[in-house]
Amino acid sequence: MKKKFIIVTTISVLFLILLSSYSLANNMINDMGNQIQDSASKVGNTIENAGDAIKEGTENAGEAAGNVMEGTSNMVNSTMEGAENVGNTTMNTVTNMTDTGYNTTRTTADDTASGIMGSTNTWMWIMLAIVAVVIIALVWYYAAQINNDHPTRH
Repeated sequence: MKKKFIIVTTISVLFLILLSSYSLANNMINDMGNQIQDSASKVGNTIENAGDAIKEGTENAGEAAGNVMEGTSNMVNSTMEGAENVGNTTMNTVTNMTDTGYNTTRTTADDTASGIMGSTNTWMWIMLAIVAVVIIALVWYYAAQINNDHPTRH
């Protein structure tokens, strides 16, 4: 009888352990499933938020490109208007100058010195001659000084 009691008790304990293990495993699997589902939901939300941010950035870039194009168009139009204004002003000035009989006086760079002073070409040659004499004198003086400081040995 003791053997039967021990066997029945052992089988009952094993059955309870098996039943509780199954219940514990079932709870763990449910918890794990819920955690996986939450994680997948969070990943999905993150991807959705990233997509929204990219969409918003693209829309902002499109608006900025439109603003750049409009600004460039305005700049080109302003430049063209300015060039037309300069051209018109120049044409009006030329027309006014020719209509009023505006004349210019010719200036010359020809040799115009005369009388006792002679021509400017003459004075230029005199100055060049004086500079040449000074250079020759300096070279001669330098050569004579070197010969006096360092006599040659025979």
